Amino acid sequence: AYIPKDNKVYELDGLQTGPIIVGDYDTDTPTSWLAVARTAIQERMTGDAIKFNLMAVIQDKRIKMRENLDKADSNAAMQLEMEEAKRAQWKLENQRRRHNYVPLCVSMLKELARLGKLPQLV
Repeated sequence: AYIPKDNKVYELDGLQTGPIIVGDYDTDTPTSWLAVARTAIQERMTGDAIKFNLMAVIQDKRIKMRENLDKADSNAAMQLEMEEAKRAQWKLENQRRRHNYVPLCVSMLKELARLGKLPQLV
């Protein structure tokens, strides 16, 4: 993450011991810190970093969609419904990723072995 604070732009990296100052910015221009962050990101991408991820923290899209519902936007209800369905799918996928399937697999292997069917499958 890159954040502006007291005329400096900091990089927050969970693998480092603390924040890293990547540059200074002009507080008179509120968005000038973005240029400093952009430069730092571009340097990181062209460096020797083999793996690099970049994510943006943005406002929840559903907030704007709900505001558009109040404005009688005909597409807003459909877009909101699609976004809610997408979020429900993400929730289900995350639950599946976090579940420990090892006991299930062990039980299935034991049962297959008990039935004598394991050698045929291996």
